[in-house]
Amino acid sequence: MRGDLIIGGGRAEPVAVLDLTAFGARVAMRRTLLLPTRLLLRLTLVEGMVLYDAELAWRRGLDAGMALSGRREAKGLTH
Repeated sequence: MRGDLIIGGGRAEPVAVLDLTAFGARVAMRRTLLLPTRLLLRLTLVEGMVLYDAELAWRRGLDAGMALSGRREAKGLTH
């Protein structure tokens, strides 16, 4: 699934969402990023977008695991 990490200042970095549950996600980044502990995960869906408050739980190379909370739907927004 396609997604973006929203990092400080509203900058969006594309990621592939490899696993997604009600409590967490595992993402793969295209390149090495300096990630803050707290950020947003934006998922692009057919009928809009979903935003999650995310907290970095672990990182291994270009993969990162995040604890998710605060789900919000963002209809009508574009990249």
